[in-house]
Amino acid sequence: LYADPTGKPPGDWSLEETRRWQIHHPRPTPARIAGPHPSHLHIDLLPRLQGRGIGPRLIARWLATVRSLGSSGAHLGVGAGNHRAVAFYRAGGWRQLESTSTRTLWFGVNFDQAIGATPHQPGR
Repeated sequence: LYADPTGKPPGDWSLEETRRWQIHHPRPTPARIAGPHPSHLHIDLLPRLQGRGIGPRLIARWLATVRSLGSSGAHLGVGAGNHRAVAFYRAGGWRQLESTSTRTLWFGVNFDQAIGATPHQPGR
């Protein structure tokens, strides 16, 4: 659906063309993050769905699934300026692993250290 942009120099790309390029050329997660936390979570909810407990339930189900499949941990990246999301993940039990730039904060959960307690587990 989203072809890699061609025919124009990158400086002339529209925002949509830049996003299409990013789809085809994603930045890899640093190995020091992905190694101990191999499962990657990305979740976006429309504003009308936020604040209703849907996000934590989706995350809890996803974490339980990847853990049951043998994953040792999970990670996610959050824009440093997205204070609401940073607070959401911290409140949900995610641990900040590091900041690789002024733009991205990396959070993770290690399932070996979280036996019996998973971030965003319903009822916690």
